Amino acid sequence: QLTVFFKQGLAIYMILITLSACNESTSQMSNISQDNTNSLQQIQTDIGEIYTSGSKEKHVSTMLSSGIEVSAIVEISDDINIEQLAIYDANIEKQDYELLKQLLFANKEIEKEESSEMADARTDALFHYCIASDGSSLAYTGAGFTYDIGQYSLIQNILHSKEINANQFIDNRDLNFSTQENAKQDVENIIKHLNIEVEKKPICYTLSFESLQSICEKLNKTRRDVFGEDSPFFTPYTCNITDACYIFIYQVTTEGLPISAYPNGILGDGSWTPGTFLLCVYSENGIVEMELPYSLQMTGQASPPAQGLNINHLLEKIDNKFNSMILNGDYTITQIEFEYVPMPINGSRSLFKLIPAWRTSVFHTYQFADEKSNGEIHSVEEEFDVVFNAITGEEILNSYGSI
Repeated sequence: QLTVFFKQGLAIYMILITLSACNESTSQMSNISQDNTNSLQQIQTDIGEIYTSGSKEKHVSTMLSSGIEVSAIVEISDDINIEQLAIYDANIEKQDYELLKQLLFANKEIEKEESSEMADARTDALFHYCIASDGSSLAYTGAGFTYDIGQYSLIQNILHSKEINANQFIDNRDLNFSTQENAKQDVENIIKHLNIEVEKKPICYTLSFESLQSICEKLNKTRRDVFGEDSPFFTPYTCNITDACYIFIYQVTTEGLPISAYPNGILGDGSWTPGTFLLCVYSENGIVEMELPYSLQMTGQASPPAQGLNINHLLEKIDNKFNSMILNGDYTITQIEFEYVPMPINGSRSLFKLIPAWRTSVFHTYQFADEKSNGEIHSVEEEFDVVFNAITGEEILNSYGSI
């Protein structure tokens, strides 16, 4: 299951940084008891219980010898057998532009349509762009597409803004125009016709009109403080009652394998690839926004099945990593996810190796003295990921580096 994509969504990862005045410093890096030092041997985690019970989630709580606290949900698809992991070959799947127009512009008049003479290097498809009479637009890249009716920038800011914690809107509430389940069924009907393979259970953000009003006020205040009320760069976000919506974020899969929603590199030849996900916004007007960076088609198995890292082995890898570092502040592992990381073959843009991997989300808090404020103590919070090849145990570094 995709967990935020943006962090919890898509997947595409958010780093949340909050500065606040603080009067005292705390640390969990000292006085680690002998019990905690030996905690790896005390983890009551039965691999058979996690991976064959049909349960997708398992909570792990412990303290590693490096001083890293683990309080994490383990998420892994029912289709994954950790004892028989393999690397797979896959390529970028070309989306059907005419079918996209037919489904997303149903009963709409297309006023403008353009295409580029330059083809997408990943699919050899021409780029296309079209606009309907109601202002909705479709941008097609060959590998993926973006469809929206004009509120896309607000939705993106809600999901990516440091000021907005989108996770507060993940709940089972129903909006007035449709139940969450009925909206989900409409969305998945389109996904089925487009033949895009996704996980069964999406993340769903429920945004009422009142919630959107509050978000707009918060975003506008921040932008007003930065640009000034009269600045030509300040255009306030607005919303109305018809903008209330559900935001569904699906993890993209290929033959049941969950594909990473996060950018990944650097491995082997230093190749880098973005993550993928399917985002859909559903309002009283139906689907008003939809985005897919790309999907993959499996072409074969590239390695024989092998025993993968179980949770105990993974925590040992994490512990070794942090034991080799000088740590500052408190570190907590809050999420452990199993995924397949697509790595380009010999720098190709369309051919990939799907590498099984464990992604661990680490929440880091520390303090510093601000010399510009007479040594005032500030507290900083940040979140980052550490990813390990689930077969070899090697760390897969992010393109922007790793700690």
